[in-house]
Amino acid sequence: MPKIGGRDLISDSTDKSARRLVVTSAAVLLVKLYKVDLKDLALLNIKLPSELFDVVALALLIYGVYSHCVNWTTDVASFRLWYKESSIWSEINTHMKLDKSFYNRGAELLLLLVELDKNHEFPEGHA
Repeated sequence: MPKIGGRDLISDSTDKSARRLVVTSAAVLLVKLYKVDLKDLALLNIKLPSELFDVVALALLIYGVYSHCVNWTTDVASFRLWYKESSIWSEINTHMKLDKSFYNRGAELLLLLVELDKNHEFPEGHA
């Protein structure tokens, strides 16, 4: 499953509803395309009218589309809420804004680390 920032881009419920919709529609399509004879349709040894297949298939497809749309919409809403602002929570539960000063401090730290690696001591004024 694709991830952004450690979070799933598509939720499990959306993935499952999409699979359910594909399998259901493929089954209905194959039954209709190959004109499967449904006269002997039985469930638990109870004969069912062949017209019942159309009603049940339509109901399952409508429910599948509805379910997938709801799941997809909630995924879009949650994705927009996650990335609404540029900030992160650190491991010690501190909130940091990802702005220009955040990146500048990171660049300064990297330069100090490079200088420490070269000279094997902290640069003056930063010890």
